[in-house]
Amino acid sequence: MPPLAYHFDIHHNTIEDYKAAKHEHDLIRRKESYLHIDTAHAGIGGDMGWSTFVDETDRVKAKYYSLEFIIETV
Repeated sequence: MPPLAYHFDIHHNTIEDYKAAKHEHDLIRRKESYLHIDTAHAGIGGDMGWSTFVDETDRVKAKYYSLEFIIETV
């Protein structure tokens, strides 16, 4: 299995907002910021730039992963 990478992003919408929206223009920007953190993250795409196929050897296996981090404010 390839080395695992974590991924994070910040949006002004909840997961529920994205599930309910049929199109991007249906999303209303919230004042709050939502931080999403993935402990194990595989890249998208595959052997070709236009492919969404990910080879079995590059997929993140379903199992328990953990990630520890500290957020400090200054």
